[in-house]
Amino acid sequence: MGVLFCLMGDMKRGIRCLLRALILNPYNVRTYFYLALSFGGVNLFKKIRKLIEIRKLRS
Repeated sequence: MGVLFCLMGDMKRGIRCLLRALILNPYNVRTYFYLALSFGGVNLFKKIRKLIEIRKLRS
């Protein structure tokens, strides 16, 4: 849910959800990645997320 909030532009709620996810499962590396990415702002988050999706489609 944190990623969805960040993609919609609500970074505050997105970061809050990502932090909550880390409390529940601190071993999930992907959550740390998205949390770090969320501090870069909405535009950076969307660009990197789009690159990840394109890379998934190509493989």
